[in-house]
Amino acid sequence: MKDLGIEDLLEVKAVSAVRHDQRQLDSPRAMSVITGEELRRKNFRTVPEALNELVGVTVQETNYGGGSPIIHGMVGNRILILVDGVRLNSGYYRLGPNQYLNTIDIGQVERIEVIRGPGSVLYGSDALGGVIHVITRAPHPEESAHAVSGELFTRFSSADRGVSARARLTAGWKNLSATGGVSGKNFGDLRAGRGTGQVAHSGYGELDGDMRFAYAPSDRQRLTFSLARVRQSDVCRSDLMLSGANLEYCWDPMQRDVAQLTYHLDRAAPHVDWLEVRGRYETQMENLRTVSAASPAVRSHYFDRTNTRGVALDMGSHLGSRHVLTYGFDIDRDGMTSSREDFNRTTGVIRPLPGNVPNGGTYDNRAVFLQDEVQVLGPLALNLGARYTTVGIHGTLNDPGTGTVSITNDLRDLTGSAFLSVRAGAHTRFHLGFSKGFRAPNLNDEGFVGVSGARFEIPNPALKPEKSGTWETGLKFGHRKFSGTASYFLSNYRGLIDRVPATFAGLPFLDLNGNGVADKGELNIYRRDNIGRARIFGGEVEAEWRVVDAATMFGNITWTHGDDTANRTPLTRIPPLKGIFGQRWRHRSGGWLEAYTALAGAQHRLSPSDRSDPRIRPGGTPGFATANLRGGVPIKGLGTVTIGLENLTNKAYRWHGSGIDAPGRNLVLGISRSIP
Repeated sequence: MKDLGIEDLLEVKAVSAVRHDQRQLDSPRAMSVITGEELRRKNFRTVPEALNELVGVTVQETNYGGGSPIIHGMVGNRILILVDGVRLNSGYYRLGPNQYLNTIDIGQVERIEVIRGPGSVLYGSDALGGVIHVITRAPHPEESAHAVSGELFTRFSSADRGVSARARLTAGWKNLSATGGVSGKNFGDLRAGRGTGQVAHSGYGELDGDMRFAYAPSDRQRLTFSLARVRQSDVCRSDLMLSGANLEYCWDPMQRDVAQLTYHLDRAAPHVDWLEVRGRYETQMENLRTVSAASPAVRSHYFDRTNTRGVALDMGSHLGSRHVLTYGFDIDRDGMTSSREDFNRTTGVIRPLPGNVPNGGTYDNRAVFLQDEVQVLGPLALNLGARYTTVGIHGTLNDPGTGTVSITNDLRDLTGSAFLSVRAGAHTRFHLGFSKGFRAPNLNDEGFVGVSGARFEIPNPALKPEKSGTWETGLKFGHRKFSGTASYFLSNYRGLIDRVPATFAGLPFLDLNGNGVADKGELNIYRRDNIGRARIFGGEVEAEWRVVDAATMFGNITWTHGDDTANRTPLTRIPPLKGIFGQRWRHRSGGWLEAYTALAGAQHRLSPSDRSDPRIRPGGTPGFATANLRGGVPIKGLGTVTIGLENLTNKAYRWHGSGIDAPGRNLVLGISRSIP
């Protein structure tokens, strides 16, 4: 497997920053790329786990089956996730940390591109803190040249007694090629670090499948059709169950199905250099079972399903050798199905109830965008962009407790950005820019009613979009001996949506027995609101020094500071100083070895909501540093074997905001073999 350093990665062409191929070095945005080679070489368990080693990204884990990246202090539905150019974020996407990123099978991934900072001009709502673009595997020309080729992969890990396996086949014939794979995973309850022991209810299972067909009738055209399914079982909120708030709180199953058809045409017209049309149908299903400690006889079953239909058009035009226009439109419609059943295990009675969000509700997202890249003068390049978006939120919530609530909210937004790049020789680029970001509220924000964690929420159909303005500056340097990037950002936010205390029937708690007194197990009432303003700033540095051809030292560090400027308090879920440092050795035979430490400082700057969050320990999250080894070697007749020795000192630690500790001492073994 090829070992790519920062210098090599800066030369990798990425599509996310400008919606067409461009070298990372030339991009005006702070961004990172994880290649498929690196994913398989480092043998990550999940996509969130892979992101946690990137500069500028910290992954919060509420549960072992989750993983929510924090970028520029933003988390959850304020980070936009794309899969092959289309949105994973939906009209039901939950507020705060969530597990949606882990519904992407890491075995299907070809490359991950991460933009740090607002991406609303090119991608619309939700791209406040950043954009994560996951690009899945397609048949490569060298694979398609064979009649049939394949790959087998297995992964074993000791801390969770985890077993993963994947089989992939690729076939090609003339202008037609196809690839597909099946993945199976089973993770037992996690054994955390020293003194923590096994974490009950943390294990889960997964079964995934994917296929892709590509037809190229000419050298100008390519038609691609893909199908994918991810199905996870018994994914539990172990933190809620261990705290005693719930006897059961598990998704079984959590499922995502997607079908996508893409047509790409080069030299489409005299003034259109390329054209790409994408259509998709996606279904996200969540089956949640809960048993509250306050009502142990009642098991609630929530069923939420989001059906998404979408179409997108991208076009590009070169106006001479120094001017590129990228433009197009995106249209998505989410339709919601939401229901609930309460089963009384004492009486045997099943009681149907409305779901958490409006059944039959719709979320429409439509936008047009334009990006203008101009080589202004000599080394100076300018990138200007604008996007006009309309969002329509419609639904009716019928709940016997809260009554009938009609939700009709039509929102509009005009977003812009401007970036200046300066080329200083062949290896160095400076950039400076300002970009706007926005996130429209969704059906989950406006229409949610029911238990959420350790609270009871009521709807608010009058929410406004969250908006931001971000200044960022930085440099990129790519050289054979020394490479690195550095960036600084300052973001101002207004209208951030968060949960605030509220009342229902004149009381600040859910009075289940009607006695007017807050009894044990009766949850406090909250609703979501645009709470005010915030400021977040920070810096990110990564570097790599090739000491000799066979040895490389590397590291990155990220620092973020956030304040709620309206209430003059720290902002919620701001990660502490975080970094990774290590050294890598390579052998001409293809073998490699890497020793590294992952570390984070303590975080004692807590917001009021942090202090009441059971996932955050009283007084804050302690700092930590771990010692780790990993390596790999090709073995003739067997394939490539990778071995990881993680958390060698068996340190007990967790990433800030997480509801579960990280694995303790962990042996990870992977074997991959190509066929033939």
